[in-house]
Amino acid sequence: SGSERLSDLLARAGGVVGTGELSALQVYRRENAIGLIGLDPVRAIRDGAATDNVLLIDGDSIVVPERV
Repeated sequence: SGSERLSDLLARAGGVVGTGELSALQVYRRENAIGLIGLDPVRAIRDGAATDNVLLIDGDSIVVPERV
């Protein structure tokens, strides 16, 4: 990660494709037992300058649930 933001990682991965639901994406942070980070993933992607476009750090996990 280093200086990689959520939108950067998703772009590098090819975006949320297939059955993934972008609006339900969650970011979990292990550091300091923070846990779930409250953010709007759609806003993070649409507006790279939004505070929702969090800076990722080592140990972060991103979960993209399936669309139902």
